[in-house]
Amino acid sequence: SFVLPNGITSIGDDTFSYCNNLVSVFIPQSVTSIGESAFKNCSNLQSIEIPIGVTAIGTYAFYGCSSLTTIDMPPSVTSVGDWAFAYCNKLTNVAIPVNLNSIGNYVFYYCSKLKMVSIPPKVTSLGSNAFYYCGALATVYLYPTTVPTIPDDNVFSIMKKRKFYVFSDLVESFKNSSGWEDYYVDNIEAIPDLTANNAGGELGNWCTYYNGLADVRMPDDVEIYKAFVDGDRVVLTEIDGHVIKRGEGVLLKTSNSSITLLSAPNEFEGDFCDNVLKGV
Repeated sequence: SFVLPNGITSIGDDTFSYCNNLVSVFIPQSVTSIGESAFKNCSNLQSIEIPIGVTAIGTYAFYGCSSLTTIDMPPSVTSVGDWAFAYCNKLTNVAIPVNLNSIGNYVFYYCSKLKMVSIPPKVTSLGSNAFYYCGALATVYLYPTTVPTIPDDNVFSIMKKRKFYVFSDLVESFKNSSGWEDYYVDNIEAIPDLTANNAGGELGNWCTYYNGLADVRMPDDVEIYKAFVDGDRVVLTEIDGHVIKRGEGVLLKTSNSSITLLSAPNEFEGDFCDNVLKGV
């Protein structure tokens, strides 16, 4: 294990490359960039928390980290290099940062246990083989409001059971766009529309909500916010599209006098008290 001291602003190229016994690393919030091949082939690295403030993750940064199961990139990340997470073949969950404009070449190549990804709204292009050989990837949610460009060769390996969920008014645009029509036209569907029902409790016009079931579209008058810790303050970022992705904890606000939440038995364990959902 290794604890990087506070005050360091970057992790240089190849810093921990081939440290095969490295299991965990603490990265302080002062770090703003992770260099090329910084953790390449750290095959026993089991967890890494990338702090808010990191803006760039270099080429091959986590290539071959075959014990990583989860990657959570903060919204401050705007650049992820080619091959950054390739061959992370135990990776099952990844949070792609909301401010990313593109997903480069081979970024998640051979992440063979990755089951679901959500492409955030600002992404305008997907690189060559970005998700190729991701054999378990059954569900892809695409939140851009325009169709992202993809190269002529495959971004995703062909898989009949995989579904691409897009906004309903973009289904035909995806099906008629270059690349998408060549490889994935039969797999493109509209994001299912679910609305709040009266199975939950009234919590006032602000509340917390953990969405553990499937992607949920909230009514248009409900504002959705993600909360991120930045030093000694909490930053709220509004989520566009009125969709809460599966596995997200969010803050909801409405101009109405109350919000009644979608809920289900055993969705989560927690108590409501003073407008706070404990445990989320």
